[in-house]
Amino acid sequence: MRARTGPLPPAEVLARFLRALGVTRVPDGLDERAALYRTLLRRRRVLLVLDDAACAAQVRPLLPGAPGCRVLVTGRGRFEGLVGEGASSTRLDVLPRDQAVNLLRRLIPTPSAGDDAGLSQLAQLCDGLPLALRIAAARLATRPGWTAELLACRMRAEHSRLDELRAGDLDVRAAIASGYDAVGERERLLFCLLGLLPAAVECTPWLATVMLGAGVEEAGGLLDRLADEQLLQHERADEQGWERYRMRHLVRLFAAERAAADVPARLREQAVARAMASPMGRRRTISSKLCVV
Repeated sequence: MRARTGPLPPAEVLARFLRALGVTRVPDGLDERAALYRTLLRRRRVLLVLDDAACAAQVRPLLPGAPGCRVLVTGRGRFEGLVGEGASSTRLDVLPRDQAVNLLRRLIPTPSAGDDAGLSQLAQLCDGLPLALRIAAARLATRPGWTAELLACRMRAEHSRLDELRAGDLDVRAAIASGYDAVGERERLLFCLLGLLPAAVECTPWLATVMLGAGVEEAGGLLDRLADEQLLQHERADEQGWERYRMRHLVRLFAAERAAADVPARLREQAVARAMASPMGRRRTISSKLCVV
């Protein structure tokens, strides 16, 4: 559902579907294409997979609306519009360590490429992220002299870990960047500032307010939109009703890179200083680890 330049327009997707269904003269307009598409699928049993969809507006024209058809949509967003219209939603998390190790073992053709300890280290450094695991397995499979221990050793340096997680057109940094590019300027700034915090810190609207110098309602909305793009993970609401989010480690490495590149040093220093001066920042678990890159 995406090209290198961004999400595919639904009219273009429909044109491809119609050609696959044998249509030689594709109508010009979106509505005409959608009507013909639904007519062709009316008496068919089809499972339609829309992978990496951008939003509900991109998906709606592609829904067959026929009783014999089912649609599976994957994507970073929550697709709340589709859920509100009757779709079921399932949240997929990263893989637990044992499942990540099993995936690596299945994807690596040479058993000698890694023992359980090496594969476990690699799974941890990949954050349980399926894309990262696939890339790590592809690199091992195409480098017969490498072992899981060797790749894990190369990935331990945080400043170069994302460089190691790239194989051909598979790229963890690029995948995270697509979410970063999809949000607004204020969301990107907050994301970069949150990347200065240690992994143990949960992100709340209150903490975002302190770092960004924004109102709590604005900060809450910014966090929510970052979660929509999978740049933050919603954890829970605490006893006081604060929404709490967490940033995955590979995403945090990307945020730190963007902070160094996109946010002036003085602004980074001021944000960290405000966080350290706050009650939360004075806790040793935070203040001892905050840093400016």
